[in-house]
Parts: sequence; structure tokens; C-alpha cells
Amino acid sequence: MHQRVAPRKSVTPEKTGSHRLAFAALLAGNVALAFGGWFVRLADTGPVASGFWRIALATPVLLGLSLASGWRPERVGRSVVIAFVLAGFCFAADLGSWHVGILKTTLANATLFGNSATLFFPIYGFLAIRAWPSAHA
Repeated sequence: MHQRVAPRKSVTPEKTGSHRLAFAALLAGNVALAFGGWFVRLADTGPVASGFWRIALATPVLLGLSLASGWRPERVGRSVVIAFVLAGFCFAADLGSWHVGILKTTLANATLFGNSATLFFPIYGFLAIRAWPSAHA
């Protein structure tokens, strides 16, 4: 039997200025990320320490923005804390290895290899389970 699918509704924004601001923020963020490798090379600290300071200096700003938006921390279970610690360790290892790569090779190579994981890990996953994504759920 054919299932009826509800029609999709699009929401039109009332202000186009918010789209322009979001696009400007996207461009500014990409420019800032593009200069990240260069700043790592210019830093007076080692590559791993530079990665630590990139995160440590951003943390109070991000925490302040989230508290100003109304976010309040909640109590979470032990398994969630373990997952967060594991994810933080993996992120720190990724960032540290990328910063070491910035000093050991060209900026272009380090950035290409550091960002290619988002392409290669899904492809590896599809090959490992021997199934490609489809439109059917």
C-alpha cells in the first residue's frame, strides 16, 4: 500500500539581513581557519602546545556565549561523561597530530590530510559494511 507523505513546508525569512550576517560570519570563519596553519608556524611554542592554546583561549568565549544564550548545564550520566572524555581525547590527538604535520610538511599538505578524514572515514565505513547509502530508510 502506498503511504502518503506530508508535503514539506518552507519557511520564508522575514529579514534578509540575517542571511547576510550569517554568510558574512561563514566567510570570516573560513578566512580565520585558513590562517590557522600559518599562525601555528609563527607561534613561539611547540605544535602541540599551540593546539592546546587554540582551544584553551576559545573556551571561555564559547562558554560565555552559551551562558548568555540561556544555556544552563544539566546533570549527565556517567556514560555520557566517559563518551565526552573519549571524544575530547580523540579531538586533542587529532589537533596535536595536525599541528605536528604543519611543521613537518607544507601547510597545504597538512591541511589537506587533516581535513580529508571527513571524506575517507565514511567511505571506509561504507566499504566495511558493504552497503552504500540509499534514499530508503
